[in-house]
Amino acid sequence: MKRFVLNGEKYNTGELKQDIESDVQHILDVEYGGSVTFEYNLINENEIKLIFHRNINYGVCGDFMTSLDSMMLTGIDRSAFEVDYLGNDPLVHCFPFNNSSGQSHWYNMPEEIERLYKQELTYLVNQKTKKVKISANENQMEVTVVFR
Repeated sequence: MKRFVLNGEKYNTGELKQDIESDVQHILDVEYGGSVTFEYNLINENEIKLIFHRNINYGVCGDFMTSLDSMMLTGIDRSAFEVDYLGNDPLVHCFPFNNSSGQSHWYNMPEEIERLYKQELTYLVNQKTKKVKISANENQMEVTVVFR
């Protein structure tokens, strides 16, 4: 049984798919107003795929994650992924961008969130990983975790 974290809550691969999805969906509905749907897939005993379906008007090209994506995955506070008015130092490199319709997002590099998530798994649930791969676009964020 492998352990993982979603939005700050602890889960393991021995739990039923529908239980994990239902629990995570409830948290996402409360935290993000029902604008995100979640899908969990156990690929094999050492690999899972987590998919967060949402609609965000990025306005930038490239492989970036929004601070919202980073928060949904890790459960870590917004201040870790955005610079606030006081100029705090977030945990990861981030940059702001306003798209053509005036929507503003903070963006994070997936590689930095992958590193942070691996550390979170190690420290919170004592789970070692071989690989964490995150990809995001305007419609979804997909996270693949390969356990040791």
